[in-house]
Amino acid sequence: MSTADGLSQRIQRYHCFPESLEEGRLWFEQLVTENGGVIDAATLPSATGPDDEPLCTQVAWFGRSSAPRVFLSIAGTHGQEYFCGAAGQLGWITSGGPQSLEEDTAVCMVHAHNPYGAAWLSRGNENFVDLNRNYMDFSEPVRPNRLYPELFDLLFTREMNEHVLDDVMAGFYQFLEDNDDFEVLTAMGGGQDTHASGTIYCGRRQEWSTRNLKAIITSYLDQAEQVAVIDWHTGLGEPAVAAALERPAPGSRELQWAQRYWKVDDHSPELEGSEIPDYVGQVWAGTTADIRALGAAAIGTVVEIGTVGNQSVLAGLLIDRWLRFECDDPMSPKAVQLRTRMVERLNPSRPEWRKAALAAMSEVYQQTIAGLKDL
Repeated sequence: MSTADGLSQRIQRYHCFPESLEEGRLWFEQLVTENGGVIDAATLPSATGPDDEPLCTQVAWFGRSSAPRVFLSIAGTHGQEYFCGAAGQLGWITSGGPQSLEEDTAVCMVHAHNPYGAAWLSRGNENFVDLNRNYMDFSEPVRPNRLYPELFDLLFTREMNEHVLDDVMAGFYQFLEDNDDFEVLTAMGGGQDTHASGTIYCGRRQEWSTRNLKAIITSYLDQAEQVAVIDWHTGLGEPAVAAALERPAPGSRELQWAQRYWKVDDHSPELEGSEIPDYVGQVWAGTTADIRALGAAAIGTVVEIGTVGNQSVLAGLLIDRWLRFECDDPMSPKAVQLRTRMVERLNPSRPEWRKAALAAMSEVYQQTIAGLKDL
């Protein structure tokens, strides 16, 4: 048995989920190299990992450099969600994906778009910016978020335990009942630039990771003609089910493509029966716009792998924020317990969930690559 085969089998035994960013980085580098890919990395200049190790975003290319059809797979926009997105990338490589590519098709992987968040197990980056609200032009003011100040005071407490979480979540759902659904969901999830210590903070300028991703697009996709983009996430929806959240415009050719290859339908797995928030700065939207500006046909989406239910995921965001801003000792028993609960909500450790999630992602990879010819 070759060393490459041994590593692939070991990774597959763990359903391709690394235990840390550093392990994922090493796995990714070795597998890309051994399977004929080209790999590069950019190092985050302003922060290091828990063991003072450098943090980097890797990019891998499989296929001919001038291939007109490209699948761009982005893992780790949100730190705790890195592990599942990375597993999908590693799973495609270990299952023979690179060897099955046709001559006119390539796959470009961005591994750990948010290396700080992946290393430190936080949704936000080194500045607590949500990178999935940061991919935009900051020369114009960010649209107002009228309800966010009130929501900030309601959600973010100095103390944190399960009873506090229960009380806060009850208050949030009452707030949702007392106000317009669209405005509340936009306040909670759409992005805001007024509270740097609040969740879903879009920042005041493009972050290093956003600039790095834009540079990857310019460098790697300048000759592409047809590009499909997936930004991988976890949390919302049915457990271990892959759902494409973002839908192209009604009646568009892109919607027909997404319905065929991504099984997009008319409902959202975010909050059933509710409106979709007014998002700013989403990665899938910004990347597809930049790719189209290069002259290619492009379609993009967020693919969400469901974990434990929407309310538990929202509670996880509150824990994340408390650990970043209110916790005096990040290694205290209380902090460790809360961090473990938070991560479990976005990166479940149950083998059956991981196996099913990997299978769901594998299917999406196959469908996306097969559909590139029809873009």
